[in-house]
Amino acid sequence: MSSDEIRDRLLIALAKFLGESPTKLNPLANVLVCEDWFLAELLEPVVPSENKVALNLERFNQLMLACGRARSSEHFYDYFFRNVSTIDNFEEAVESFRIKAMWLFGNFKFAYKKLATQDVSIDAFSVLIARTEPRSDSEFSEREEFTDIQPIPEEDLGFLGYVSGQKLDDLDFAIEAIKLLSAEGIDRVDFLRRLGQDNARKLSDVLSREQLEFPAEEEGIDQKKISSILLKLEPELRARRDRQVNAQRIGIRNTQRYLTLPYLDVYVATSMRSEEDYVAQSKFLQNVFQNPLVRDLKLRYFDPTASFDPDRIKKGLIECLMLRRAKVTIYNAGARRHYG
Repeated sequence: MSSDEIRDRLLIALAKFLGESPTKLNPLANVLVCEDWFLAELLEPVVPSENKVALNLERFNQLMLACGRARSSEHFYDYFFRNVSTIDNFEEAVESFRIKAMWLFGNFKFAYKKLATQDVSIDAFSVLIARTEPRSDSEFSEREEFTDIQPIPEEDLGFLGYVSGQKLDDLDFAIEAIKLLSAEGIDRVDFLRRLGQDNARKLSDVLSREQLEFPAEEEGIDQKKISSILLKLEPELRARRDRQVNAQRIGIRNTQRYLTLPYLDVYVATSMRSEEDYVAQSKFLQNVFQNPLVRDLKLRYFDPTASFDPDRIKKGLIECLMLRRAKVTIYNAGARRHYG
């Protein structure tokens, strides 16, 4: 590999280190604060021959100043770049920094400021960088199994949702509306007029979800159809209400258990509205935490599909607390994003 090729790779890697999106022709175009001839002069001793990179703290800091960055501390340089001697080494060092930067701060420029600049003491640097170092899994694998949280049947998970739970109220409304149709002498047109357009649409939607047809025809009210609908919907509503009460009772108890855990490893955040959202999220959690690479760590994680509180504001505050306590947050966007 020629010196020019190494130089080009070095400039691209340097741009990535600085948090820039490099272009092939001029990777440092957005950050360079010196003349091109001076940059070439700085790079000449850094790339002395084929496949070699001769970097030291002084040359590294010259490059930083040429790109509008503060000088690096010696302990930062030693940690990432002390053993760089080839272009491959340099690219690996840059990638190592980028991974740790995103892990700690989510921003390359801010990470350089908090890790590399000379006002960051070696103790402060060591504390931060230690958070990115491999750790023994013994503190996890030697724990007791995490069995505190009571599972909720998959088909009942949707009953914990404030929006999905509204469907039961809509079903209750539909039953009462259909009962009114059974009154003697009821007129279909007058009934729909008094019901209103929005409520009529709601009634139609509920019946459609239950795979039923509206019991009023053009020529009048079909009382047999009304009886058949009520015979199906009333016991169905009672059964679903019982399942909802049971699921929410488990969810409330689980919330209390989460609040009394001495520590929490992982907070799982998502947006759930429909029954399908709850089921998909539950399956996602099983896939993550029952994975052979994760399962043996016995992690304590917050499962939003197993937690409930009847007060939406209180539940939001509880989840904020869980988020603050957790060491790691997983956000699962799901199939679609919800607003409002």
